Amino acid sequence: MPVHMQSHVRLVRFNHQLIVKLAQAVLSEVGESSSEMGLTFVGDRRMRRLNRQYRKKDRTTDVLAFAMRDAHAPHASRLTPWPLGDVVISAPTAVRQARQGQRSLDEELAVLLVHGILHLCGYDHERSEKEARRMQRRERMILRSIAWLPKRAGCGKIMLARENFNGEHVWYGRRTLLQDAQKGRPARPQRVKARGVPSGVR
Repeated sequence: MPVHMQSHVRLVRFNHQLIVKLAQAVLSEVGESSSEMGLTFVGDRRMRRLNRQYRKKDRTTDVLAFAMRDAHAPHASRLTPWPLGDVVISAPTAVRQARQGQRSLDEELAVLLVHGILHLCGYDHERSEKEARRMQRRERMILRSIAWLPKRAGCGKIMLARENFNGEHVWYGRRTLLQDAQKGRPARPQRVKARGVPSGVR
């Protein structure tokens, strides 16, 4: 399950290996272990440009998903990587939302990644309230399932990313990844609004 990650931001330094491992775990959870995906971290300016181009909304957003195939289409082969699509995450927006939600940056990135991958698989919370609830339930299930990742990664507190301030590195989060999910709390108890994933981009 190849995951091709790239970053175009300086605000945050990413642990490439651990983020790829997290993405692969999510792909496995959604039954796409043979699929290939791209993961890109960008700044607000580039994200705003993408949001304007594909969704006609002239503002930044946290995550966009660009699916390359219909989630229900039969795979040509399970023996070779099958392109699932691309997830784009705005690092500055993730930092702001982590602060506002009083969670670690790791937790915020994990939630956004899971959300984006579910959109690649055909989930769409903008379709209806019923679909939004279905997607939220699936998000919580996946977050609980991958909560083992920090220990398996060999560290008590995993660090997917850290934020840079004037040359100094400030680590986010002293708790283990997805602690809220482990306790059975909703991943986003206060966020019901659309996250801004282009529904027509395929």
